[in-house]
Amino acid sequence: MTVSATGYLRKLKEYEKKVISLLVRSGQMKTTSARFATVYAYFLTRRQLTQTQLQELTSFSSGTTSQIVNQLLSFGVLLRNNIPGSHEKQYELVGMGSVLVGSVLRKLQANVNEYRNLVATATAELETIKAKIAAFHEKSGDDSISQLATCAIPERLRRLETFVSEFSAIVPMLDRITEVIKAGMGQDAF
Repeated sequence: MTVSATGYLRKLKEYEKKVISLLVRSGQMKTTSARFATVYAYFLTRRQLTQTQLQELTSFSSGTTSQIVNQLLSFGVLLRNNIPGSHEKQYELVGMGSVLVGSVLRKLQANVNEYRNLVATATAELETIKAKIAAFHEKSGDDSISQLATCAIPERLRRLETFVSEFSAIVPMLDRITEVIKAGMGQDAF
């Protein structure tokens, strides 16, 4: 049984769609959007594409396609080439993901720094509140007034203490995770 060229191309497209679907599901497990994962997956399978080809393959709008291609360009994963005699550009996959991982790690590091600042601010606020309560106790002299004032604050104070305690433990863990990933990739990804 011989397969026609059309039948062969149809089968090839079916297999490609299965591969794309697998790559998209894999990308979504890593918290990327389905559209981003789809475009990236097509670059993984085809290596070079124009935006028009991407639109035909994905059925995404020109705006969506352009936005995702620009993201991939900014990550350093794609290279833009002029097509001679045309206004269209061809995009070529030049990175296999270490740049994407590096980008995610930079965002993770920024989040870790944000958490660290948040914990420092909350810790300072907690100490200020504790100092004010202690000063109030000293000035009031009357235990009933002191107890009344401190009854309104304890729940918020406990929440703040819990937050500081829990996040103080999380920040060093995030630092360690980031360092392990950096060590595994090498510093050149940053």
